[in-house]
Amino acid sequence: GELKNSLGMKDLNKIEAYDISHLYQDHAVASCIVYSKKGANKDKYRLFNIPKDLAGNNIGSLEHALKRRLKYYEDKEIKPDLLLIDGGKTQLKFVNRLSWSRLRALASISNARNFVSPQNTALAEQKPTN
Repeated sequence: GELKNSLGMKDLNKIEAYDISHLYQDHAVASCIVYSKKGANKDKYRLFNIPKDLAGNNIGSLEHALKRRLKYYEDKEIKPDLLLIDGGKTQLKFVNRLSWSRLRALASISNARNFVSPQNTALAEQKPTN
């Protein structure tokens, strides 16, 4: 309840966390870890292979993974309430620019010190900037 309350969210049933990993700017993958009120849902974890031309490009890799995942968010059982991004302000700003029309209210948090998206629960209403 503390995280839900601090973000001003009514419900927090599902969390998806994303991280981009690469080996020497090559062989990049994006991982998606899923949590529910019961804890880690290991059967829902996802691994996205990143094309070689995006390896070493965290923003491009994050975009590739999230755009692949967004198409499944039309299913209410798949949509997360909270999206966690391993990154800093740059990654979080990028995520806030994506089209969230398929998502319900959502907050994004990065590992940037004391930085939470100022749009906490309004990202679903954000208009795409492209």
